[in-house]
Amino acid sequence: NDTKVLSLVQQYLCERGYLRALQALEEESGSTFEQHALPLGGQLFNMLTEHAEHQLTSKMNAMDLAQREAQEDLLVFDTVSIADKERSLFADAHAANVICVDINSRSNVILSGSTDRSVKLTSLQGETLQQAHPFESPILDVQWNPADKNEFAACSMSGEMCTWDVKENAVKQRFKGHAKYCVKVRYSSTGNFVATASHDGTVKVYERAEDGTFAELKTLTFQAVVECLQFVPGSNTLVVGVRNDNYLHYVDISSGKENKVNMNASGDDFVSFTAMDVAVSPNRKYVAVATDKSRIIVFLLGTPIQLRNLYGAVNDELCQVRVCWDSQGRHVFSTSQDMKIYGWELATQKVAVRLEGHTKTVRGLAMHPSLPLAVSCAYDKAIRVWANESVDVDAMRPEL
Repeated sequence: NDTKVLSLVQQYLCERGYLRALQALEEESGSTFEQHALPLGGQLFNMLTEHAEHQLTSKMNAMDLAQREAQEDLLVFDTVSIADKERSLFADAHAANVICVDINSRSNVILSGSTDRSVKLTSLQGETLQQAHPFESPILDVQWNPADKNEFAACSMSGEMCTWDVKENAVKQRFKGHAKYCVKVRYSSTGNFVATASHDGTVKVYERAEDGTFAELKTLTFQAVVECLQFVPGSNTLVVGVRNDNYLHYVDISSGKENKVNMNASGDDFVSFTAMDVAVSPNRKYVAVATDKSRIIVFLLGTPIQLRNLYGAVNDELCQVRVCWDSQGRHVFSTSQDMKIYGWELATQKVAVRLEGHTKTVRGLAMHPSLPLAVSCAYDKAIRVWANESVDVDAMRPEL
């Protein structure tokens, strides 16, 4: 009812003393405000307040429903196989500390990087298939392109990132994007975007052109050191963790829109931990956040809802912890400063397995996306393969 709406606005202006605005509205609308026409005062303000309260209640009810559904999902006790035994040990896989590792599920090839500045491709049986030195500084992270088994990306202590052509055994492109350490490199699930995180407080995003080459798309700037990032599978959204920041940053790289989600259960801005690594679950419902306080928090993706708190691993402010989901999304695995790898069952929040074997700090961890198989690396220069007995590791020959 336009007449009723006009009266409400006029009443608000009159009650607040906005008399010139009221006069202008009366002149433009041709309607003179009649005080007695409305039985109650303050009606517009009361209506807006009730509407805001209703929206807040609806939002809280929706969050409560989402939390209940997530709890029910995580409480399912599935009988799933997990990586629980050491199946292979590649001692002296590199000449120095092995910093990062990944596994290509389509080619059955392990990718690793080291402080000796080398990147190696190794079969699950321990055979070195390819070796390169793409940078003049230590390798800090590597990842296979999930859409192309013949391409990977690597980043270095010098702030550089490169993409590598496995068939040509050569650098495809090189970018000197950061002023300080480049600590993370991650592809989107389509392989059309690559993002890098740096201790210079920035994230660089690169987009693939039609000719297959990458070009810098944008730079995201944060208030402190960026420790971790990951693309949400099946989307162009980045999840970013920043040191001394109690927020997770969800950034849509297509629109540039950022959603900051408070990790504190109380909703305050006190910083009691840093998100050192993040991993989105295979079903894209949850995100595991590994902190520098010997705690892993499982959130409902994109929300502040804490579903699980996992304890047992040892990780402090000096850690470089890595966290992964198993292929079924029922277990979370994490490295630990006590030289072990821990795996928790989410239904119970209990430690389901401790993988022991490394003799120095475990630095890298990667999970096979469809099998109960994990690969780890450490400062002991070794790479270890862990798998359930149901996995025939010997039969998984490399297919480059």
